[in-house]
Amino acid sequence: MHLFVDQVITFCEPGSKVGWIDNAFGVVLEQWVTFQETVDGITRVTAISEMVGGESINIGGKNAMELLQNVMRDWSENYRTVCDELAVSA
Repeated sequence: MHLFVDQVITFCEPGSKVGWIDNAFGVVLEQWVTFQETVDGITRVTAISEMVGGESINIGGKNAMELLQNVMRDWSENYRTVCDELAVSA
């Protein structure tokens, strides 16, 4: 199955925060990712998503919220893996 999502970047402050809106299947999703350096030199990454619509979506037995949770879990895990690999090579 192919999924086409329209995305529009609504805010970008490089190294600090990025925000965007996704539209697909009657769902509007606002997402924000922030990067905050802590006192010990670690970067805290926070991802926030707000969803409107999608009450009638059912793909593979999953509703829109379950799909979003799966995407965010996979995104976070992939992001962590890449960051860990870059930290080892640095």
